[in-house]
Amino acid sequence: MTDRIVYDTPLLVLPHSPEHLELSRSINIIKDENNWLEDAVPFNIYNANSKRLRELINSIFAEVLCVIPTPNRQRYRDVLKRVLINLWNGYYRGKPVRYSRDTTYYTRNSMYGKQFIKYDRLIPVIDALETLGYIEQRNGVWNKEREIGRTTRMWATFKLWRQFRTFNLKKNDFFSVERPVNTIVLRDGEEHNKEVRFTYTPAIRRLRDDVESYNDFLDQHDITVNLSGPFQVKTEYLVNMLYKGILNNTIEVDSIKLYTKVGSIYSFNTINKPIIQQFSSNIKYTSHTINQYTVPFHLIHNTMTHRILPDALVFFGFKGLDQSKEMLNDYLADLSLSISLDTVKDRRKARLAEEYPLKDIGVDRLVLRLRKEYIHRVFNRNSFKLGGRAYGAIHQRMPRNHRPYVYIDGQPTVELDYSAYHIRMLYHQEHIDYRDDPYVVCEGPKMRDTYKVVGLVSINAKNQQSAYGGIRDELNKNGIPKPAGEKPFVRLVNRFKETHPRIAKYICSDRGVHLMNIDSKIMNAILVRLMDQGILGLSVYDSIIVAEQHQDCLNQLMIDEYKKEMGFNPIVDMKKKP
Repeated sequence: MTDRIVYDTPLLVLPHSPEHLELSRSINIIKDENNWLEDAVPFNIYNANSKRLRELINSIFAEVLCVIPTPNRQRYRDVLKRVLINLWNGYYRGKPVRYSRDTTYYTRNSMYGKQFIKYDRLIPVIDALETLGYIEQRNGVWNKEREIGRTTRMWATFKLWRQFRTFNLKKNDFFSVERPVNTIVLRDGEEHNKEVRFTYTPAIRRLRDDVESYNDFLDQHDITVNLSGPFQVKTEYLVNMLYKGILNNTIEVDSIKLYTKVGSIYSFNTINKPIIQQFSSNIKYTSHTINQYTVPFHLIHNTMTHRILPDALVFFGFKGLDQSKEMLNDYLADLSLSISLDTVKDRRKARLAEEYPLKDIGVDRLVLRLRKEYIHRVFNRNSFKLGGRAYGAIHQRMPRNHRPYVYIDGQPTVELDYSAYHIRMLYHQEHIDYRDDPYVVCEGPKMRDTYKVVGLVSINAKNQQSAYGGIRDELNKNGIPKPAGEKPFVRLVNRFKETHPRIAKYICSDRGVHLMNIDSKIMNAILVRLMDQGILGLSVYDSIIVAEQHQDCLNQLMIDEYKKEMGFNPIVDMKKKP
């Protein structure tokens, strides 16, 4: 007869001993592996006020001063703090950190310049850390023929990781992402699309005030994403968004319920699979026997060449003590590292593309809190008449199938969007009230998705050649098959023009950046008017998310603000929920 153990909550098997994190990150990275260097974490600006971090900085800064004596110690300490946080973040993800050694990146109006990070402070600190053996780095490269390159990469050595461990910096509770310093950004639109300086006119000040008021309003609301076991996720989301967000404190796991098929009795002998397991056909699992009970646990880590398992495991089985969040974090860490350190590019790509229900990795319910939804507006090509859309919010970067599960202050939401937004704008600029579906009329409903890609890409393309490449990439990205026949992309663009002769002059003529300026004005007006009524709206470029009870209000505002700008009524649709 099979023995059973009964608990009020599942007996949770934690795959981390005190040495778990150290073991799972004792990695001999192949430093000349170009694929690994390409997928780097950007150098970000973080806030921190942790006593443990200050103690670490004091320890390392004393060594840094032996390499680069400086009279302005506080400024250099601040730079060291930011560097260490970025190295911690990169090390956890198994990725290098990218930064520039180009002096033009440190001008007054650049991201670094706004934080008083100067070239002659940052570079000496980083180089000193390399001299002291805390980091390794690889200089940037530039391919003149292909006109592409990469900035310098740096990564923490095990010596630095031991310091993180010594000062108890094992969790992401010692720093946070900063709120946008400048909510209005103007870019030059040249090769590196750098930020440029500008003069604040009364109109620009009003834009800034609107965005800052909106960001203040966001702080008064709770935004979550509520997912259940059957919900489909991709490994790419788990690694590149969820785990990244957890590490940099932009996403918080509010609650998680692990999934078993045992009902109310939890037994190591009857659990169908490890509570959190890695979804990959080549992953092996092992077990450990304690007092006749077989305990499954998930793989600790896949390195480039072999698997590392801990010498000791700690098992927790307490009433009322749920370690599910820690289990999820460990699982995501192992998954992220095993993929980022895989030297075979095609295999990495295939693993990131895997899609499966959450229950297949042991999750029955997952509630994520979006902590940093702040936005900023970005204008392009040295002009406040080009671009201007709001960026920066986490929900904007979520996969489309996640958005129906967004909750605002615990309330389910609805998403309304402008149908064929930019296509209809072009017709309205020509004083034509176009009401048909502009994509279906090209070649029927079966080709709608294809022509939607054609329309959106062609409006933004500067010329026909760039449109063809953009259409190809977008079709591949969305899993839409390429039409058969010779020169399919040429045929698609020509067909779209023939179907819409009244706006054909705008196709492949770089019109998109002008239309974005118009739609950014409309979006700003809607968000402000919603805010005036105490309603939070979440912008997704051509659509807006609000709590369900505010659907009618939002619908009317979208019609009103569009008509003010364009002189015609738009078509507003509600995004269908699964």
